[in-house]
Amino acid sequence: MRVLVLAAYNLFRLLTWPMWALWCRLKRKSTRVVTLSLRGGLEELPRSESLLARWLAPLRTPRNDVAALRAFFERVADDDRVEGLLLRIEALAAGYPTLSSVRELVLGLRARGQRVA
Repeated sequence: MRVLVLAAYNLFRLLTWPMWALWCRLKRKSTRVVTLSLRGGLEELPRSESLLARWLAPLRTPRNDVAALRAFFERVADDDRVEGLLLRIEALAAGYPTLSSVRELVLGLRARGQRVA
């Protein structure tokens, strides 16, 4: 008897799951915040690489450079779903001109109406 009750309950949950999931999704707030963690070295300009290094690029960790950050910030600013950016800076090795460029990127993002923390 207990097996039949559990089977009926599980069948009921299986059939009503799509409605429950939709209800939870509609109830959720629409605030979208993108998180970016900067750590390690940050370069002002991307390095020129050999053909072999470009082929092996997917196998290694990507380098941080200001050009890649600029492209990322543009995507964040153009996306209507994103309301803000949480920028985490952890042990960043960069010079003053590079940090000044990052500051200009953050100020440009704020000028376009995004919240930055």
